[in-house]
Amino acid sequence: MKQVDEVIFVTDGPVDHLAWVAYDDYDRHAIFYLDDDPNEQEIQRYIGWTPSRQEMPKLKAYLASTYEVYEPLELITFFEIPDPYLPGSDPRVLVTYYHNTYHDQFNVGINAYPPQREPEILEHADKIVPARDLERFLKNIMLTLGSEVEEEVEKHVLEGDVRDFLQRDDDFRKQTVRSLPDDIHPEYTGDEAVLWQKPASKVDHLDSAAGFVQVWVPVDEENIGLLSITSGEYDRKSVLDEVQETLLVEL
Repeated sequence: MKQVDEVIFVTDGPVDHLAWVAYDDYDRHAIFYLDDDPNEQEIQRYIGWTPSRQEMPKLKAYLASTYEVYEPLELITFFEIPDPYLPGSDPRVLVTYYHNTYHDQFNVGINAYPPQREPEILEHADKIVPARDLERFLKNIMLTLGSEVEEEVEKHVLEGDVRDFLQRDDDFRKQTVRSLPDDIHPEYTGDEAVLWQKPASKVDHLDSAAGFVQVWVPVDEENIGLLSITSGEYDRKSVLDEVQETLLVEL
């Protein structure tokens, strides 16, 4: 698994669907695209670009001005598969999974380095995966990953008359209006939301003197609340299900 620095998704431009991945402290870059008739000149231009951290704003400005849709991505897995049949450390398959928020779907991207040997390297990769078909193998993993992420996201959702419930509960206090953080629900990330919170000590299943249960209510939604739990004397992920269940009963 590689440490990813930034991921940018663009569409409706010279290439229909493109994800740009910067990794290894911006020393390396990879592009993944899907287009039946890509602009080869544009693709070759991208392959030749390796912007440093300081040069990334120029790349972003170019992509934002060239494509109708430009979005930074958050949920991503990126890794390399060395080619066991070619000498040296360079030949490798590059694989990425990412949540495409524009189309609200999970995508898998596959290519190889060096680009001029891509067909040969991908053919070698087919030989070392259980299905003898790298693309099918990775898409099966993607489906599993997508289901798991979707299940995790749904743990944050409260449906019902959320606004009325929060106003009736004397322990919840309205705090502020701000953009929804990026670790709660990808569909609403960045949207304006009203933040309500109550002390963890006031919630069943949370035997803690520290921390808060938070409910974010998107300003454009009537019956949706997004649940989150701040750090405290508990494991946030393990108690999220129980807290959600408790609040849904009260709704």
